[in-house]
Parts: sequence; structure tokens; C-alpha cells
Amino acid sequence: MLSTLAASRAADLNRVGLRSALERLALAETRLKFGQGTPLDVDRASQDVAAARALLITGDESLLEAREALGRALGSATPLSAPGDLDLDGFERAVAQTCHLNEDIERRPDVRAARMRVEVADRQIHDAELETAPSLSVVSQLNYASAVTFGPLTTWNLGAVLTVPFYDGGVRYGQLRDNRAAAEQARAALVGARLDAIVASAQAARSVGVLRASRDVAREQRDLARRIDQRTREGYAKGFGTSLDLVVSAQALRQAELSLVIADFQLAEARAGAVLADAECVY
Repeated sequence: MLSTLAASRAADLNRVGLRSALERLALAETRLKFGQGTPLDVDRASQDVAAARALLITGDESLLEAREALGRALGSATPLSAPGDLDLDGFERAVAQTCHLNEDIERRPDVRAARMRVEVADRQIHDAELETAPSLSVVSQLNYASAVTFGPLTTWNLGAVLTVPFYDGGVRYGQLRDNRAAAEQARAALVGARLDAIVASAQAARSVGVLRASRDVAREQRDLARRIDQRTREGYAKGFGTSLDLVVSAQALRQAELSLVIADFQLAEARAGAVLADAECVY
């Protein structure tokens, strides 16, 4: 859903960028019409329009692919889009209602699964040890005949069989060693799962602050690019600057806008990951 929102925002910005490029082209043509510009100015503005139009085409395709991916994830054959009013604060509240937020590493699903694998491996060791123990079997048989020459019509035989394993070629002892090795591997995996959980939780919390700072920097760069582009357009309309300055400022503004969208998406993804990193969800 976050990917579809980011792709939708980028597609909208691409349309704004194309409209701005067309306005710059009209400005260059107007200057040429009144003898204040050159055909090179018009060509550069036309090149900028073509670049903006190409960016619009690829952006629309990315948006459609993101919506198709969301549709497949939700079991739909048609592309789906996330609601436009989706906010992360509401998402966090929904997760808190659906999942149990806890700070205990041992309650994380991956750690709990690793710990249960250790328990299963220990039971398999005990199971292999029981294979070497003697076993007692009780056998019972009840027979009935409608007519007999001698003896009773009903007979009941009861017997007991004691089995003491002496030698089987080492199969049971080999199985015992294999189960012990599997148990050691399961314990090592549990230690690794605990370490991974601790590191992942710390990284998820830290990445939110890092990406928030990056988003703020991207926003500042966007604001600067917007002011530079506005002043460049005003100066070009009054006869100052060149068409190259006009095109360069336009391209810088489009890149800054897209960088801000990507930064917002990455921050949203990090916030969602930080919430789910320590969540215990039961669906």
C-alpha cells in the first residue's frame, strides 16, 4: 500500500513537471516571437518537454505495476490502490489493536519458533535413547469355534514377549549422535535468532530517525530547487539568464521533487517496520 501511494504521488509530480515544462516552452517561443530569444532556446525547452513526457510515461507504468502487485498480494486479479487518506499514525494504532507490542525478545515469533525447534530436537534425543531400552509386548488371541471334537468352543491365549536389543549394526547409536548434533545446531540457531532479533529491533528504531533526517534534508533541497526555478523563470522572462539555466533549474526541481517522494516513502516504510519489528501478531 505504501508503494502504491508513493508511486501515485510520483505520477502526480510528473504531470506537474510536464505542465511546467510546457509553460517554459511557451515562454521560450514567446521570447523568440518578439526577437528576444533564439531557436536554441526553443530547442532546449522542447528537449526538456520530451524528457518530462518520458518521465511521465515511466512513472505511470510504475504506478500500474505497484497497483498490480498490491492486487496480487490481496488475491485480486485487478490492480488495486491504497486509500488516499492512509496515514501512518492510524496504521500504528491498527497494529497495536491487532498485535501485541512487547519489548521481550523471547516473545518474538522467530525466537519462539527457534526455541520450539530446540525442544523438538531434545525430544528426538530422548526418543533415540529409548530405542536402546528393552521392550515388553503383550499378545492376546481369542478364538471361537462352533463345533469341536475335543476341548472347549472358546479359547483365549495370552502371552508376553520381552525384547532386549543387543546389536543392530550401530543404527540406534548413529541416530542418537545425529539427533544430538541436530540439537546443537538448533541451539546455535536459537542464539543466532536472538542476536538477529536484538540487532533488527535496534536497527528498525534507529532507521526511523536516520530516514526522518534524510527526509528533512530532501524537503529543504526541494524548497531550494523550487525557489531557484522560480527566480530563473522570472529572470528569463525579463531577459536575464539563458535557456540552459531555465532547463537545468527545471530538471533540478523535478529531481528534488522525486527525491522527496522517495524519502517520504522510505520513512513510512521504516516506521511501519519499526512497529512490526517487536510485534506479536495473531491473525
